[in-house]
Amino acid sequence: MKLAKLALILGMTALLVACGDDEPSGDDDNAEPESEVNSNDEQSPDDNDSANNDSVNNDTSNNDSANNDTSNNDSVNNDEPTGYDGPTYHDDIQPMMEANCVGCHVPDSIAPFALQTYEQVKETALASHLTMVEGTMPPWPPADDCGEFQGHRGVTAEEVDLFKEWIDEGYVEGEADDSTDGQPDSGLTTLDDEPDLTVDWGFDYTPSPPGDDGIDDYRCFVIEPDIDEDKFVNLVHTRPGNAEIVHHMIAYMAPASQSDHIDSLLAEDDRPGYECFGGPGFSDAEMLTGWAPGALPMPYEDGHGVRIAEDSQIIVQMHYNTVNDPDGSDRTEFDLFFVDEEEYPDPTELVIVPLGAYDLFVEAGDSEGEAYAEGPTIPLDITLHGIAPHMHLLGTDIYVDADTGNGEMCLIDVPDWDFDWQGFYLYEEPIELASPVTTHLTCGFDNSASNQPPGRTPEDVYWGDGTYDEMCLVYFIIDRPPGM
Repeated sequence: MKLAKLALILGMTALLVACGDDEPSGDDDNAEPESEVNSNDEQSPDDNDSANNDSVNNDTSNNDSANNDTSNNDSVNNDEPTGYDGPTYHDDIQPMMEANCVGCHVPDSIAPFALQTYEQVKETALASHLTMVEGTMPPWPPADDCGEFQGHRGVTAEEVDLFKEWIDEGYVEGEADDSTDGQPDSGLTTLDDEPDLTVDWGFDYTPSPPGDDGIDDYRCFVIEPDIDEDKFVNLVHTRPGNAEIVHHMIAYMAPASQSDHIDSLLAEDDRPGYECFGGPGFSDAEMLTGWAPGALPMPYEDGHGVRIAEDSQIIVQMHYNTVNDPDGSDRTEFDLFFVDEEEYPDPTELVIVPLGAYDLFVEAGDSEGEAYAEGPTIPLDITLHGIAPHMHLLGTDIYVDADTGNGEMCLIDVPDWDFDWQGFYLYEEPIELASPVTTHLTCGFDNSASNQPPGRTPEDVYWGDGTYDEMCLVYFIIDRPPGM
């Protein structure tokens, strides 16, 4: 929903500029309200779903609005004046965009417009600045004072001020870096090695959201990895077949014991795959990986990986959003990189372990609902590599901590949950949790009339996989403990 808001701002800003001066002015209160940035340096922004990290939402993004020119700068001299020592696009603004924006804001992607070139950034500058001030872009849900994660996105108050100064100075372009010939970074990580295995579900799928006005379709697809021995996955590189509609993905491993149940789920659904929302439709699945637009491929440490058993199936839960391409289809592919067992003959096996508040109940109308779960006390040292919190549409916040032999530790804090920005987070360095370890999970919910999905009134809510059920859940990525 945040990109929808950004698209609306773009349209409004275009109207303001069309009716006003040709050059932007720092005194234009309508276009540029003076406000302290709501960044993670000052205050934690909202989550989601996401998801790796990141995650990018396009629930109702409007490309027509996004294509509006937000600044009529024909009369602005964009050349760098003699003696000018202020910010320029190539020296100051382009690096900011590449670090925080162009992972999602590229052509034919889930984001409603691109931010790869000088002209693209200039045209959307007023709206981009406003979202920075509000703290809605770039999205980074976790609070900065709880855990240090890879792939962090965020702009500081100083960077927001610099961006505003660049606007006020007339969008000075400056000189392109010869090392890139003026071409912006794509924002994507290039993997030098060929994957050990590439898999997909075998056909193009055209989403069919429920309802006349539906835009979201959640489908699970089954992949047979076709391996003749257990493998340890160090990295999964997710490659959407149609980035304009793939909102996010979660992949699970299903044990052989679930094969008949999965066949029944497929048989009961008259469309390809089967409908799924909160999970894959059974309780003993193990999580393999997650992905959202903007998430870069992040391997585990060398010699570490999640085991795929030779007789298991991969269940891929896809969230499609059809706003940008209502008739589009997708066949996402997954590049699997295995641990080199010649170099690491005894790989460290990682497991992704859930903790959930399965007795969750939020009464209809309760705007301050809460769910809580406490894990068993583990009399072992635990190495924690990453974490993935999860709730549905009524969630407001989620907090995870642990009591350890070295005291209490905050593991992740998402103070403003948004389902569309949930993420899959790896720590900068693995966290060592000293024995004994007891984990705690706390989730907040708003089940009031003002926080319902369109067309819904408050009802009592319980734990469940359905769209209008809820979850209070976290996954821990850990070294498999002995005997587990």
